[in-house]
Amino acid sequence: MSNDKTINHQIHSITSSCSRHEQGKKKMYDDFEYESDFDGTYVHDVEGWSDDDIYDVLDGEPDAYWNID
Repeated sequence: MSNDKTINHQIHSITSSCSRHEQGKKKMYDDFEYESDFDGTYVHDVEGWSDDDIYDVLDGEPDAYWNID
């Protein structure tokens, strides 16, 4: 019986540790705010293009996305 309690305690400790780690990781990402030069544009917000992609491929003109065939 004592062995079962030890195993359950170890499992609980590992689970709690992982949970705290995931919560800390999520908080770390939530605290990071990135502002794009192209927030609010279709190509950035819907299509998911990065600022670098928009600058390189579209010469910094997000409206030029509509002309790609």
